Amino acid sequence: MRTLKILFFLTLMVVGLGVMAQPQDASAPHVDVIVIDGTINPAVDDFIRESIGRAKLNRAQALVIQLDTPGGLLTSTRTIVKEILGAPVPVIVYVSPSGAGAGSAGVFVTMSGHIAAMAPGTNIGAAHPVSGGGQEVKGVMGEKIENFTHHSAKASPNSVVAIPSGPSRRCVRAFPSPKEKR
Repeated sequence: MRTLKILFFLTLMVVGLGVMAQPQDASAPHVDVIVIDGTINPAVDDFIRESIGRAKLNRAQALVIQLDTPGGLLTSTRTIVKEILGAPVPVIVYVSPSGAGAGSAGVFVTMSGHIAAMAPGTNIGAAHPVSGGGQEVKGVMGEKIENFTHHSAKASPNSVVAIPSGPSRRCVRAFPSPKEKR
C-alpha cells in the first residue's frame, strides 16, 4: 500500500511538471496538455478541474487530456464528465500512447470530450461497473448501476471521434443495452 501511495504521488508530480511547462507567452496561440496515467479518482478529478481553469486563465485554444486508464470511481467519473461538458475551452481527450487504453470509467471521460481521439494501437471499452474491491456487483443494485452507466453513455454529447484508419479498423456498437445478449 505504501508503494502504491508513493507511486501515485510521483505520478502526480510528473503530471504537475508537465502542466507547469507551459509557454511563457500565454497570449500566443497554444493548447494546454495534461497526462492522466492511472486510475480515475478524486485527485484526478481535482487535477482535471484545475487544468480546465488554468487553460481558461491562460487563454488556451483547447485542453488536451492524454489518457491511459483502466478505470476508476464512478463518483469521480461523473464529476469529471460534468467538468468537461461545462468547460469554457474545448477539451480533447486523446487515448495515448500506443498500448494505452480507456477502460471502464475512461470510456465516459473519453466520450465526454469535445473531440475524442485514439492513437494507433490503443483500446477503449469494458465499461462494466464493479465494486470498490473489483468484485462484480450482483442483484438489483448491479442492475441499477449498469442501467445508470448505460444511459449516461447514451446521453453523452455528439463528440467527434477520430478513429485511426487502416486494415484493423472496424465498427462495433459501443454501448449495448444491459438487457442485450453480449
